[in-house]
Amino acid sequence: MAIVFGTRPYGKCDVVPELFYVATWFFHVDYMPLIPTGSRLILGQSGNQYQVVKIPLSFKSILLAWTRVAFGLAMIGTAFWTVITCSDARELRETGLLLPLTITLFCAAIFAFLMLYPRRKMPSYERACKLATLAGLNERGWAALNVLYGRDPLEQPLEIPAGGKTEPVA
Repeated sequence: MAIVFGTRPYGKCDVVPELFYVATWFFHVDYMPLIPTGSRLILGQSGNQYQVVKIPLSFKSILLAWTRVAFGLAMIGTAFWTVITCSDARELRETGLLLPLTITLFCAAIFAFLMLYPRRKMPSYERACKLATLAGLNERGWAALNVLYGRDPLEQPLEIPAGGKTEPVA
């Protein structure tokens, strides 16, 4: 039995199609993310090679990675509970199959939601502008970002100061 460990990205979120997304690199053991080592804005990928820009730790990405693992393990554990309940006639009479099966299906639904939805949901325009500024997008990239958000491609990008209000860049 081999134990696989190292670092790799988990918690993919804030996906802006064809431009970038946020992921956090974790130290993992057997592909289970344990300790976050840093968040990155991923601009491209070729196999296991990533073109990245370091960004501050993304709490959203970390939370997504750990929550996905928690519900994945809960789904597997409750599936074993369901199988054991089915195979033991006495326990099946006492507890019934409804409770373990319901919990298994609930965990599976939440796990599927967490795997699919955050990867499909684009961040707000303000968040995308902040990430695009960190990525150092050129004019063509900013035009693509504006088109994705239903804005005029020639519109000036927004600058996000520390206060959080948006201002056009001159």
